[in-house]
Amino acid sequence: MRLRTLLIALLSPAVVLLFAAIPPESPSGGCADRIAQALTSPAAPVHDSFACFAPSEQLQAAMGGYVGDAGLQQLAKEHGYTYAHYVGRTGLGFQMYEFSGPDRAPSLVLLLVNSDGKVMRIDQDQP
Repeated sequence: MRLRTLLIALLSPAVVLLFAAIPPESPSGGCADRIAQALTSPAAPVHDSFACFAPSEQLQAAMGGYVGDAGLQQLAKEHGYTYAHYVGRTGLGFQMYEFSGPDRAPSLVLLLVNSDGKVMRIDQDQP
């Protein structure tokens, strides 16, 4: 029993460090990824990105003058972000991304996906 306790005590820090060093698994290919890519792609629209918004977010974007995939491209041009890095998931289900660009400070962006897999809310810290 002492050997087992000793081994656990010795290996626990190594296991914690190992898990801290492994980057979080991206939800690759889902709507949150597609929206993050669209909002950081000023050079070209991301195909079917606007369809990844829940209807309420589509309406809100349209009311702001951003319609369709080209509208999200325009938004990317205006905000100047060119890179999205998946950070992880919050306890409330938000998917976290860090957006950055050549002339922009990094910004944390949270995307909430509904049960249909559509992005229904976007929150962003203001650097």
